[in-house]
Amino acid sequence: MAVAATVHNTLGVLYDSIVITAILYGVGCLQAWYYYQRHSKNDYLAIRLLVAFVLICDTVQQALLCVAVYEYAVTNHDDPLAMTRMEGTIMIELYFGGALAFAVQQFYCWRIFGLSRNYFVAGFVSALSLASLVLICVYTSITLNYASLGELVSQSTLCTILNTFGAVTDIAITVCMIWYLQKSKTEFKRTKDILNRLIVFTFNTGIPTSVCAIADVITLNTLPNTFIYMSFYLIMDRLYTNSLFVTLNARSFIRKSVGSSNSNSAYDHESFSLSQIRVRTGTTQYEADQAISFISTRRRWEIR
Repeated sequence: MAVAATVHNTLGVLYDSIVITAILYGVGCLQAWYYYQRHSKNDYLAIRLLVAFVLICDTVQQALLCVAVYEYAVTNHDDPLAMTRMEGTIMIELYFGGALAFAVQQFYCWRIFGLSRNYFVAGFVSALSLASLVLICVYTSITLNYASLGELVSQSTLCTILNTFGAVTDIAITVCMIWYLQKSKTEFKRTKDILNRLIVFTFNTGIPTSVCAIADVITLNTLPNTFIYMSFYLIMDRLYTNSLFVTLNARSFIRKSVGSSNSNSAYDHESFSLSQIRVRTGTTQYEADQAISFISTRRRWEIR
């Protein structure tokens, strides 16, 4: 039996979502500030621009969501039919959310290629991400001119497909990263320690977005008259942002945590790169007095 729409599972859920996304947005801004203060000078311009692009999309999307909630809750607070009408900004923000997710996923595809040097695997995952972006743009373009929120139900199949693509992409990225990191282990203790930490870190940053996408699909098909499915999608975009920023900022933490645990060992001077640790049977090289670094596609990402 379908759950009827009420002010609590529509406007109430939308309001709760804005509160949660606002908190995550603040965390993301702090992470971005920390990145530019501590790590940006060691990264290529493309990475610095990626961080700026993601932060801009995040900011615009959050602003549009706030406008939508203000229109529903304040401007039309005495209009009981307001929640049945479409507020354009709640659909426009999907363009920015889609662009944000695509940019972050492509970043991880680049890292997959750096680990594997496999054009097919990285290209396949990248194609999944591109398909997700195309689908979200098509969905938004179709629904943007709808007069009623109830009309969104007519596009539930397309919405289910695009969220499924998003979940599959995130899961594929996580599985590929973990697989190639696991295959890259050598007999050297420090390398194993770092790779183990990276595997756990990759799992923890990749799963939340996948769970949100799956929850979005489930609630869309079981509770189509409510905004619960919207809340998962809105939160998912903030998780993409924080996933990227935490990944970039955690490099120093990983180095320090491993360095302190091996401070008195012979492994202190071991270094490795993505180009060296991709799937193979050889071992890493010892390079005295060098910091642990990742080198991806002939670029050095120094872990500070």
